[in-house]
Amino acid sequence: FSGAQRYQIANNDICGNFSAEYGGGISHYGLSDLGRIHHNRIYFNQSYDEGGGIMIAGELPSNPGTLSPGAGRVDVYANIIQANLANDDGGGLRFLMSGNFGYNVYNNIIVNNISTHEGGGVSINDAPNVRIYNNTIMKNITTATSMTSNGLPAPAGLSTSRNSNLLQASLPPGSPLFSDPLVFNNIFWDNRAGTWTGGGVAGIGLDGDPNPIYNWDLGVAGMQELLSPVYSLLHVPYAGADATNIVGQDPLVVEQYESTVRVFPWRGNPAFIGALIVALDLPPNLMGNYRLTTASPAINAGIGQVDGVLAPNQDFEYQPRPINGFFDIGADEIRLLFPGTGILFARTIGDAAPATLPNTPAQLFAYYLPLIFRDTGQPVEEWSGDTDSFVLDPVTGVQPQSSGTLIWYKNTFAPSQELYLTFTQVSAEATHQDLLLKVGGLTPDSTVGPDTYLIAVGYDATAGTLTVRTLSPGGVWDTWKTFQGIDLQPGDTFGARAVTGGMVEVYLNGEIADIVDLSAGDLPWLYNTEGGKIGVWFEGPGFEGPNAAGFVNFGGGTLQ
Repeated sequence: FSGAQRYQIANNDICGNFSAEYGGGISHYGLSDLGRIHHNRIYFNQSYDEGGGIMIAGELPSNPGTLSPGAGRVDVYANIIQANLANDDGGGLRFLMSGNFGYNVYNNIIVNNISTHEGGGVSINDAPNVRIYNNTIMKNITTATSMTSNGLPAPAGLSTSRNSNLLQASLPPGSPLFSDPLVFNNIFWDNRAGTWTGGGVAGIGLDGDPNPIYNWDLGVAGMQELLSPVYSLLHVPYAGADATNIVGQDPLVVEQYESTVRVFPWRGNPAFIGALIVALDLPPNLMGNYRLTTASPAINAGIGQVDGVLAPNQDFEYQPRPINGFFDIGADEIRLLFPGTGILFARTIGDAAPATLPNTPAQLFAYYLPLIFRDTGQPVEEWSGDTDSFVLDPVTGVQPQSSGTLIWYKNTFAPSQELYLTFTQVSAEATHQDLLLKVGGLTPDSTVGPDTYLIAVGYDATAGTLTVRTLSPGGVWDTWKTFQGIDLQPGDTFGARAVTGGMVEVYLNGEIADIVDLSAGDLPWLYNTEGGKIGVWFEGPGFEGPNAAGFVNFGGGTLQ
């Protein structure tokens, strides 16, 4: 009920529950503002009435002539909402009398859910300010068998409906008569709308059904009004969609599966009218995989914002988006293999001859930039910073002689960029053996100065930690995250990626060690959308003998 302000339901496995009324898995009923439901797996839940997976509802007022106070603002994101059943509206997610609050629904995989009336995936009532974006809404079913159904098909992926007179009277003049969600960057595929024939359900692919499957992605139930999806992938043409949508192209997810239903009469309601309950024959070990494959038409087909609502800067499993400046449609952002860029400096340069490019699966940086040294061994042409602090050793590659920064200043890279190197020696006493990304605001001689901004992904050997920090103009350092128990050794590859949305990925030997969000909190870093140069920073009491440090195969560039 009401009063649970700022609640979170996160990182749970919610399975196999049954509600005698609303919300089989999660029920938010009443006014509880600023809730968050995220990173849960919600599956095999059932409600006797509405909201098989999640219910977000305003409480019924004691005076039926007054408007419900609604549910309060809620964000529902990065959940897998799958194989839930509602014996009325909203198999996966239901908004009911939720009120004119902002509801953000994004990065969810909403699949294989069933409603016996409207909205197998998502159903909306009296919630005029819902934003639905970057969701994968597939394989959901409506069966037209609830007591409130007339037996005719209803929208199976996303359904909305006419506003109540009480809510409509509270809205500005000229507002739509139905709850009209903002819809962009979503996949709608193979959502099936059934018809009750009196003896079974037609149009959803059940055995023995002579009728073709009837796909109905989204719509306004009981009205001729239209929704306005943009930058979405739709199974069938929709009159309210514009040219930004992809129509009829299979999203090519890794694996999907069919839901089957059985329909049987059950005399359980007070009026003794036969209510038809739907049961699922669920494949317990075949739950599908709704991530995108590399051939999916949803890749790079999305948009960064619509009407001031920003696409998320990560996908349902924390992967950064956009990777390369373009957003994927759906809950999944395809991940590039690491490393994806070319080596800028390799140990095998000989007399400044280009090294052979690595044969990586995602070769994005298409040319080699040679490193040129003076006769003294100092880097000159491609490097700036404290160049006197570094020398080229024929065995260990670039080797610090004293504390300082070394910046590859020949190129400025785009906001989504990558950097990596391989250690030949790791100093045991250095407090900074850091990668520098998005370096900007350098002095006229291309060194760090009072206007410099950068991201430092740093290794402190004395503490055994990796830290993600940012530098802002005026010498302002902020630490975003520190993680413990790190012991880098010679031969280890140390890498990082930073993308325009503010996500920073840290890699050790090609595997993700951690992900940090520089856009989080009340004060995001101001330079997430900026490009910049890349480099390194070594800081220690000395780099001699056992404390020597060195690296080879310094690489990086723009992710494309």
